[in-house]
Amino acid sequence: MTVEELLKLDSSEIVRRRYNLATEMSLYDAALEKLRETKKIHRKSSDIEWKDHALDQSMNLRIKTASVIAPELGFSIYSMRAFIGELPPKSSEGAYHRHGEAIKYYLSGRAVEIVGEEEYEVGAGDFVFIPANIWHGTQNPYDEPVRFIAVAQPPDVGTRIPTLYMRKESE
Repeated sequence: MTVEELLKLDSSEIVRRRYNLATEMSLYDAALEKLRETKKIHRKSSDIEWKDHALDQSMNLRIKTASVIAPELGFSIYSMRAFIGELPPKSSEGAYHRHGEAIKYYLSGRAVEIVGEEEYEVGAGDFVFIPANIWHGTQNPYDEPVRFIAVAQPPDVGTRIPTLYMRKESE
């Protein structure tokens, strides 16, 4: 449903649907919280499973991803998730999208990363920072696949948790 379609509804219907959605989201949050209780710290490469990207079915992506650090994997993590992505030659992610902040590190291959209105030629060893809520996407016009690691803030993370850097004194 689009914003325009929602605005055609009675305002009380919008509020009712939002309340129902928030209630359902609470169930998902509770399930993720249970998974986080595992408090996993380490993930072996042999445990990593590659999948066709499935977070947003409407994007029709040709990208393969492998979640490596995420709450659904038992990590007690809230403000980010890490995954590996691979985009085949002569392809793009299929749709531009936006979410929280992200950092991409390119492991192999070359690509064009579009962030806002700017295009950046990227290759192995390069980093790209994607600011929150900026439209972006990756294109691979080249003859070899591009592989990257991304650490991204999920779209539902809106709070900043202050952390302090401290060194433990020797006893």
